[in-house]
Amino acid sequence: MMSNRNKMLNPSLPQELIEEILVRLPVRSLLRFKRVCKSWLSLISDSKFTKYHYDLAAEPTHRYLSTYDSKVRSIDIEASLGDHSSVSTHVLPHPFHDSFYNRIPIFGSCRGFLLVRYEYRYLLVWNPSTGVRKLISYPHAKFKYDSLYGFWYDASTDDYLVLLMVAPEFRPDLADWRTDIVIFSLKTNSWDEIEDFKFPYQTSHPRTEAGLLLNGALHWLVYSRVTYNFVIIAFDLIQRSVLEIPLPYINIQSAFQYRIFYLRVMGDCLCLCNPGSSNRAVAEIWMMKEYKVDSSWTKSFVLPTNDIPLDSFLPICFTKSEGLFGSNCNGRLVKFNSEGVLSEHCTWRENSIFRESLLQSAIYRESLLSLPGEFGELSEHGQQERQDVSPVCVWLGRAAGVSYYVQYYGSIYLQKC
Repeated sequence: MMSNRNKMLNPSLPQELIEEILVRLPVRSLLRFKRVCKSWLSLISDSKFTKYHYDLAAEPTHRYLSTYDSKVRSIDIEASLGDHSSVSTHVLPHPFHDSFYNRIPIFGSCRGFLLVRYEYRYLLVWNPSTGVRKLISYPHAKFKYDSLYGFWYDASTDDYLVLLMVAPEFRPDLADWRTDIVIFSLKTNSWDEIEDFKFPYQTSHPRTEAGLLLNGALHWLVYSRVTYNFVIIAFDLIQRSVLEIPLPYINIQSAFQYRIFYLRVMGDCLCLCNPGSSNRAVAEIWMMKEYKVDSSWTKSFVLPTNDIPLDSFLPICFTKSEGLFGSNCNGRLVKFNSEGVLSEHCTWRENSIFRESLLQSAIYRESLLSLPGEFGELSEHGQQERQDVSPVCVWLGRAAGVSYYVQYYGSIYLQKC
């Protein structure tokens, strides 16, 4: 009698409703729920579910991830910098080492995946949330430290693509600069080459290697060997062509000799950022309000940096409250509010080097997505990891006086409060 009464009070929900509840939960909750039962593991790992979850998310979680000397940590950009519960550590496969200043360079971020240099001859596409990853070998004789990289998703083919552009050697006697561009498809697992491509540019610093994605193009800040000035170049992903975008009309050419300007994409705009210095304790941000419209460059922020160690601030992204999240270029995280007032800063990593701060960090969105041809979470040896079933009881939420919670082995029940 008591058993029947409990069943009436706690009816199990239909499978369709269970899916609708799960698809609205955060990535981290779903990763835990994979261990509830085999049916949930199968559902949450299904590619249709992960894509639906990615597209449906009303408030996706974005995290800042940085690497240094094989140490990888991330933090929710919306959390307080003093909230240690929002900090996560990540494990990368071994060996994972780059003897060039102990860097672990990050060359791009796309749909929850990061493009990372692995050892000397490989690239790694990696989802920090799930551990899914794919190793890519460089095409023969194409790797150089001053190469330009790009990483993006092609929705028309449901494919992730990696671009490698090797800047030609400097030869003053050569008027028509040419190079080769190679593009890797994760779907076909192959490189495609664009030969004899005109490229009269020189990378100005290792921090310019990672292409910034905006409006269907990748962007870099480079030095023109034709005009002898710094310029932004945009590589159109459809036309496979390069065009120049002039910098704002300010006296920055001499400043570039000291390498104090950075190119960023924030608020769907190209931004040129001067982080400031001990000699000039203000950071400036110029924004191109209308894409490819030179006259739309506007000095949008002038931020005091007196109270930040090293008197510098490099913006990384906007927060949901329209504040600015960034760093002091030397291992410290910094936040300004929407009024341009310094709100908080904290030590993030020790022994950081100024010139590496951009390549060793990235913003990524948490996702459950897998790569073409990959299923589930991968171990260091590329094998799918076994998911054990274990009892879980987690509260999901409350609506109209009814609480939803997960009970042992994946059944969802209703409990009146």
